[in-house]
Amino acid sequence: MSADSNAVRPRTIMIVEDAAQSASALELLLDGLPGMAVRTFPDGAAAWNFLEGMDGASVCAVFTDLEMPAMDGLELIR
Repeated sequence: MSADSNAVRPRTIMIVEDAAQSASALELLLDGLPGMAVRTFPDGAAAWNFLEGMDGASVCAVFTDLEMPAMDGLELIR
């Protein structure tokens, strides 16, 4: 068994926000949390594409805007 297989994956926090300034402010607040990986997406469609490729990993929190282009926050969380 390799050392990598024993490594703990960071938990993922998703920020889904089309307003760059709001996304940056929230990312700044969350980025220093130990054991967390913060990922930012400009709309629900981009976030959904990321979720589809996670290969069994999980997301522990999603901060989403409700009104965005491509796919809004409500559609994403449904």
